[in-house]
Amino acid sequence: MPLIQVSSLSKKRRGAWEIRRREKILFPPERVWSALTEPRELTAWWCDEAELDLRPGGIYSFSGKTVYPTRETEGNFEILDIEDLSRLEYRWFIAEVETTVLYELESNLEQTELTVTQSAERCPVWTSSDSQPNWWWTALPTLRTFIEDGAPELRLDYAKAAAKSPQRFEASIPTYAWLVWSKLFDPAEVQRWWPPSPLAMSPEGGAEPPEGCGPASREVISLEPPQRLENDWHWKDGSVSRIEWGLTETDGEDTLVSITDHHPAEEEADRIQRAIYWASTLLSLLQVSRTGSAPEEYQER
Repeated sequence: MPLIQVSSLSKKRRGAWEIRRREKILFPPERVWSALTEPRELTAWWCDEAELDLRPGGIYSFSGKTVYPTRETEGNFEILDIEDLSRLEYRWFIAEVETTVLYELESNLEQTELTVTQSAERCPVWTSSDSQPNWWWTALPTLRTFIEDGAPELRLDYAKAAAKSPQRFEASIPTYAWLVWSKLFDPAEVQRWWPPSPLAMSPEGGAEPPEGCGPASREVISLEPPQRLENDWHWKDGSVSRIEWGLTETDGEDTLVSITDHHPAEEEADRIQRAIYWASTLLSLLQVSRTGSAPEEYQER
């Protein structure tokens, strides 16, 4: 079911640069607000350290390896506006740029539609937009798994994401390996949960990518169903990665799914963007395998 448009949410653009994401969470606003505003909760799903003083002029500070790097600046993390259970606005300096982050919570039939809007007078890092990978692509799905499943899944480590070594991401999916494998190899399923990426180059001339490899592949390198898949991956900048999927059933009924990018980008910013992309792809696979819901049914960019 598509997300319901809520007229009370802020619609007007708040700066020359703006990114917005809406996430549907299957718990009431009181639970989501606690996860956003209690230090122990915040450190459980997003950051290593949190310092909060919930009042206008107070502080909403978070830091650690799983938060996009910030800088120590006067006024950073200052709370600009707060309305209990519905709205929180604060400053967040990224690089040299002052950005403003706004959380808005709307109740919908004992569920919450959380909208995050981040804005500034100029883009703080790479050309990030709603359609380009940014930190909210992983933070909000991790928040959702923390609230709905009781534990956060796949907290992206930005120090590792920036490294030049092969990048590996993994998540535990509560189903059998062959069911997860079917999400990779059924064309209709792939189209539901794995849309084309603005970072990637789809095959030219209307050609279809190989089954199971995603929208930017041309060739299957090796295949061991339902445990291992290796394929190429073509990026918009002309570079090519080697992507390896691994599926391992645990003692229970869970499957540990991993994605490894064996050829990280040359530039650090590109490595981080690609890490966000692969982490968010794995989180989408987790969601569609766990609930049957495709990304557009619980989030909006």
